[in-house]
Amino acid sequence: MFYFYGRKFRIANKYPEPIYDTIIEPFSGSAAYSMLYYNKNVILNDKDEKIYKLWKYLINVNKHDIEKLPILKKGESLNNENFNYLTETEKILIGFYLNPGSAVPKKSPGNYCA
Repeated sequence: MFYFYGRKFRIANKYPEPIYDTIIEPFSGSAAYSMLYYNKNVILNDKDEKIYKLWKYLINVNKHDIEKLPILKKGESLNNENFNYLTETEKILIGFYLNPGSAVPKKSPGNYCA
């Protein structure tokens, strides 16, 4: 769903499959393991308020809302008043894509941002 420092996306499929219908991720981050088993009852929790808000947003938003989000180019910043129409949570989501693997959302594209 989004890049996050320490995510387990590449190794999540090496973990054993769940044996119960409910998966609890107490330190959800990008929830790489749960994303493999999205058909299960998944409970995500994270102490980081930004991660919590981001998952709440992603669970409730629709595809078209995501597709309307801007793709920032080199030199642009979420601090620019052109992006004041975005919610805090939309900026968090965009911020994690601006610098993949970061532990915090960024405001402008990093060197490895596609």
